[in-house]
Amino acid sequence: MEEQIKDNDVPIVDLEKLVEEGEFKELDFSLLSTFSNQEFALELLKTSSEYLGISRSNNIEQVARFLRLFGLGTKDGKAWMPFCAAGLSFAAAKTFCDLSGIKYNQKNAISVFKSVLLVIKNRFFRPSARVREIKETAINQDKYLKNSAANRKLVKPGYLVLFQFDVDVLPDHIGIVSSIDSDSVKTIEFNTSAENNTNGGAVSRRDRPFKTIDGFVKLY
Repeated sequence: MEEQIKDNDVPIVDLEKLVEEGEFKELDFSLLSTFSNQEFALELLKTSSEYLGISRSNNIEQVARFLRLFGLGTKDGKAWMPFCAAGLSFAAAKTFCDLSGIKYNQKNAISVFKSVLLVIKNRFFRPSARVREIKETAINQDKYLKNSAANRKLVKPGYLVLFQFDVDVLPDHIGIVSSIDSDSVKTIEFNTSAENNTNGGAVSRRDRPFKTIDGFVKLY
């Protein structure tokens, strides 16, 4: 399997600049987003499931679209660009537009999705291609639940879940919770597989033991 750059080495992208590049700069999204946070989270889970089975090997163009939302390519030199956070963020932008009645098509979708990134950040979580940024913003917004027995009782479907698979202190992978029980968390994750947790290259359902989890982002 080809190498992939680490999450912490993914280029930092200016969210405000991305929004300026978007299709709609003057639209008051607060007038359109009349849905609840719970509705958004559960619809995000549904939207993420629509990408199940997509991988670098069978649909590199869709993977490229996930990353293009942040102005990134599928590779950085010879190494793959991770797309777990970018894919989930793309799904969040699509979800927001669908619930708000914002129209888009295959040609202009990325430009339209850029328009809603800041409102998603302010209300739900920070869209990003970097897992680290999602965690840092969630902490600042008092939405981060550190992995513990007590906090796991608070986790609901549609919450984001951040993983720590290596030896450093930074999270290196993200997914969305589909269910949680006393032993594990069932998820949908972008850029994973049974063979490789963080560079599997596919959108897949996973069943994760608690010991791999750094924490959760509360969406409602």
